[in-house]
Amino acid sequence: MNILDTAIQAEGGVGNLAKALGIGQSNVSNWRGRGIPRGWQTVLLDRYGPNKTQAADGKKRRARTQQTIGA
Repeated sequence: MNILDTAIQAEGGVGNLAKALGIGQSNVSNWRGRGIPRGWQTVLLDRYGPNKTQAADGKKRRARTQQTIGA
């Protein structure tokens, strides 16, 4: 499983991942065909990489992101 699939699974779907990242769902969907931009790949690896607890912490990460962006 690649980092995008891992992040999507951890957040419970493309829409939830997009919301956690503060971007549009279409952006995340486009990454499958076009590739993940380098900056976003770094973010995904940092949040959802192999050394992170994934599914159990998805909601906590989403809450922190929403606090950071003021959602």
